[in-house]
Amino acid sequence: MPKKYRYILTSLLILVVFIIHQSLILKLDWRFNFWPVILTFILFIFDYKLALFWGIGIGFLLDIFSTLPFGSHLIILFLIVLFLYLLTKHLITKRSFLSILILTLMATFLYDILLYFIKLLIRSNGLNKIIIINLNTIFVQLVSNSILIFLLFIITLYFTRRLNTDLIVRK
Repeated sequence: MPKKYRYILTSLLILVVFIIHQSLILKLDWRFNFWPVILTFILFIFDYKLALFWGIGIGFLLDIFSTLPFGSHLIILFLIVLFLYLLTKHLITKRSFLSILILTLMATFLYDILLYFIKLLIRSNGLNKIIIINLNTIFVQLVSNSILIFLLFIITLYFTRRLNTDLIVRK
């Protein structure tokens, strides 16, 4: 498949995933924020360039519909992809379930912390935004993201053998 068609297909897929996430999943519970999981999964299974493309695309779409200053989500998702890439390149090289779970939990926590700091900066500049962060919210996000990454890992095992299954399946 030519490169330009691959980018068009990826852009359409980003748009479809964004619409499904924003219109269906977030209506169930606003704490179901799966963007760190999606970026971690793409980086772990595919490559850095595709994860960066997804991060920029999702960040742009989130910034269009967000009340935060334009570029906030773009910067957050770019930093998450960069952080995860550096971890997978230099520290976590084994492609096991535990590795992807740790990366997902770190990405989720980093997303929440960076979003909290941006909201805190906006509030300190005189704009009154509601800053909601508590342990219950973080716990729900971490558990839901862990369940989603587990399901994605199991589904991916049917299509590829690039993943290490030592923790899940005993030989």
